[in-house]
Amino acid sequence: MTVRHFCPTCGSLLFSTPEVIPDLVNIYAGTLDDPSVFKPTWSFFRHSHAPWDRVPDDLPELPVST
Repeated sequence: MTVRHFCPTCGSLLFSTPEVIPDLVNIYAGTLDDPSVFKPTWSFFRHSHAPWDRVPDDLPELPVST
């Protein structure tokens, strides 16, 4: 289960915390004042990204369990 946290004023989704990985916080880039300062350190689900989405080749992908 994931707990989603919303802005109390406008209701926008700000971040989420998965219960299975309590130290992980997913922050949505669209909520940042300046998304260009965000520097990803790894990628989720690169194998299923949209054709228009550019993922840097040197960005490691989190292993996907099967």
